[in-house]
Amino acid sequence: MEDGQICGDDEVLALQNRNAVLQSDEIRRLATLGRPDPSIVRIDTELLCSLHRLATADIFEFSGQVRNGPVGIGGTTHRPPPAEDVPGHLDDMFRYIADNWDAKPLHLCSYLLWRCNWIHPFFNGNGRTTRGIAYLTFLLRLGYEPGGGPTFIDMISDHQPIYYAALDAADAAWAAGRLDVSAMETKCSELLATQIRKIISDTGMQLKR
Repeated sequence: MEDGQICGDDEVLALQNRNAVLQSDEIRRLATLGRPDPSIVRIDTELLCSLHRLATADIFEFSGQVRNGPVGIGGTTHRPPPAEDVPGHLDDMFRYIADNWDAKPLHLCSYLLWRCNWIHPFFNGNGRTTRGIAYLTFLLRLGYEPGGGPTFIDMISDHQPIYYAALDAADAAWAAGRLDVSAMETKCSELLATQIRKIISDTGMQLKR
């Protein structure tokens, strides 16, 4: 049993599956709400915490709360910033989204996938919450949902080695004083193309050359 866990180990998977549906429903509700005017939905720390609360409900006692202590990430040499720096990093992250709202949807999505993981604002549930805020931002910026499933965000879980490599590439660029999430953009583009091809295949659509 992990620190802060309030359910039995045999309950975790069922609760995660339930929470994934709840979070997905909320993301689509907010995306629809923001369709006429994306500024209606405030992309900020409060929203991030609400998505975390949905992703970890009934699993962890710290659900919806930014961490107040150190946290580690397996499979990488990156060390997330100390807890006292997390609020400032989150403010900077969301300021970047606001200041660069005219950027391509996949860039904003890729930036959040990297930066929120880099910050690692929660003790647990960071991956699910990061993918949620990134996909919501993508939908709000795009103005509609491409449709089909699994979505490119859902597919990331099945491509973890390449996803982690993209995170490491962005980390290395940042350590060198550059913001470069191009590797993540490339991976998201490939997965989005897979999502769209599946829609075409499922519908039997014929594309003219």
